[in-house]
Order: sequence, then structure tokens, then C-alpha cells
Amino acid sequence: MADEILGCERDESAAALIAVSAVLESLGRALICLDREFRVVHTSALLGEMIGADAVRSYQGRPVAQLLVVHT
Repeated sequence: MADEILGCERDESAAALIAVSAVLESLGRALICLDREFRVVHTSALLGEMIGADAVRSYQGRPVAQLLVVHT
């Protein structure tokens, strides 16, 4: 399971993501869903508008730190 990327395949999950994304987007915020390993599982459409849809797709399954450009 550690190498498996968790998804949001269930209808209930998709409906909840759409609702939460809409609320956050109305506030000018993007949604980023992570799995237990802190890898990107889902992002809202607003993030795609901010950084580009191709860029967002390239981060699917990768550590969120790469997306957020965390500097130590």
C-alpha cells in the first residue's frame, strides 16, 4: 500500500471534493488533497488556472513539498 496512490474514485468522494473546491474557490483558495504519504492526489481547478493544468498534472502522485517548493 505504501507505493499505491490513493484516489477519489467513489461518487461520494467526488461530490465532496466538488463542493469543498467550490467553497474554497469562492474565497480565492485552491484545494490540494494529499494521501498519507503527503503525495498529491487531487487538486482543484483553480490551482490549474494559477499554475497551469499541465503543471498540476505533473505533480499528481509526487510529494507536496515539490509543489510548494519548500526550502529548508
